[in-house]
Amino acid sequence: MIFSADSKTVYITLQGANKIIAINLADQTLTATLDVGREPAGIWITPDQKEIWVGIMGSDYIAMIDRATFKQTGKLVTGKGSHNIFPRGDGKQIFVSNRVDNTISVVDWQLKKIVDSYTVPGGPDCLEIIPSANEMWVTSRWAQKVTVVDLTTKKIKASIPVGRSPHGIYYHQHAPRQ
Repeated sequence: MIFSADSKTVYITLQGANKIIAINLADQTLTATLDVGREPAGIWITPDQKEIWVGIMGSDYIAMIDRATFKQTGKLVTGKGSHNIFPRGDGKQIFVSNRVDNTISVVDWQLKKIVDSYTVPGGPDCLEIIPSANEMWVTSRWAQKVTVVDLTTKKIKASIPVGRSPHGIYYHQHAPRQ
C-alpha cells in the first residue's frame, strides 16, 4: 500500500484479485478499483503525484496508472517477476526488483526508461537504500538471506542469513522516499 502525499487516499494492491484499489481515508470508502494484471505487488506514486506505478509480479512489467482518471496509461517491461518499486532517494531514479529474473532494474521515472541493472540472486524482493554507505539491502526471498549490494561497484558486499522467505526490510537511516 502507499499513501498520497496529502494523506487523503491510500492505494492498495490486491494480488489474488489482480487489482488495485483506492480508499478515501476521511470516510473510509472505496473510491476506485482497477484490474492491472496478474499478481500486482509493489506500488509507488511518482514524486509529482500524477501516476501510480505497480509491479506486476505475474508478468514482467510495471503498470502505470493516471491518478486523476484511475486508468492504466502504460507499461514498462523491467523483468520477469516485476515485484517491488523503491525510490533511490534522488527524486530521479527508482529500483524495481524482478524476482524471477534475479535482477534489480534502475529506472529514470521521468523518462520511463531503464538506465541500469544489478544482478541479485535468490529472488530479490524488498529493498532499502542506505545512502551513507551507498548500499542497497535486498531481501533474497528464495535464498533466505538479505543481500547487501554496493551501489557504486554493483557488487555484492555481503549475504546475511535471515531464515525462511524474508519479505520486507527497514533501515532507520534510509534514503528519502522520493
